Amino acid sequence: MRILLLCALLFSRMPAIGQLERFNYEGDNPGELSFFRYVPPAALNNPDAPLVIVLHGCGQDARQINALAGWTTLADELGLLLLFPEQKKLNNMGDCFNWFLANDVEPFGGEMHSIYVATQAFRREYSGTRNYVYGVSAGAAMALAMLYNYPDFFRAGAVLAGGAFKYHDSMLSAATYLQQSNTYPAEIMLGFLPERIRRYSGPFPSLVSIHGTSDPVVHVAHQEGLRKQYLAWTRSETAEEEASAPRDGIRRRQFSLNEAKTAQLVLFTLEGMGHAVPVDHSQPERKGGSGLFAASVDWFSTRAILIEWGLTR
Repeated sequence: MRILLLCALLFSRMPAIGQLERFNYEGDNPGELSFFRYVPPAALNNPDAPLVIVLHGCGQDARQINALAGWTTLADELGLLLLFPEQKKLNNMGDCFNWFLANDVEPFGGEMHSIYVATQAFRREYSGTRNYVYGVSAGAAMALAMLYNYPDFFRAGAVLAGGAFKYHDSMLSAATYLQQSNTYPAEIMLGFLPERIRRYSGPFPSLVSIHGTSDPVVHVAHQEGLRKQYLAWTRSETAEEEASAPRDGIRRRQFSLNEAKTAQLVLFTLEGMGHAVPVDHSQPERKGGSGLFAASVDWFSTRAILIEWGLTR
């Protein structure tokens, strides 16, 4: 618990930027979240502009995750629509999304439903079908819940420093579980999912997972638990495929989720990295933000995710 509180304090010291527009929509908001959006000029004339939901971590807000991960810069370049849900302290004192509580990750109630309704409202203004979700830490867990609950709505997702889907009674029990290195067999990991999710048999979204081997908040073993759960859910009895690593110290693993190989599970594991977002400060023009939760590893994870999603030119 002390580690999570330290994360909240450190994240709160990151600089905010004011590029985002508050998004007020007509519709349910049972999770009582705030929302911000970004619509670059390059997306205005595109009837199928990709939409990315960006979910912050504990102690962060919408502007801080944007500054850290460089989303608006890439949106200007690639014509991406961005939606930033934001937690309120009234819901969680650490500004964490309540991904561990069943009521907040069930359809038609709680925070996840608020995000889905806001996304639908955004899409009524800017039509399109290419929807994606990205999350860091607690935001990663909520992003994964979105993929599991609305798999036919999303093309793909990305989770940084996140584990498999699992309910908990409290934030303390969730934090304790994530710090441990326990992994379970695939059938148990699949059993963490509600039956209605396990029964889904339509097309599955691709998923990118990024994790540091020295993460003290979410043990790297939980990336393996996520792999087991996602492959079991997608009924993918596939062997690991040969995958080139972006550089030394980064391992890339790839698994196909269907015979046509149109959907993939891709795992990036970064040697020695802690609970952080990988950014690239090696170039004259900095790739990603700075701060104690930005790991400068000469690899810009946000662009790497967009490459995996097929959204870069």
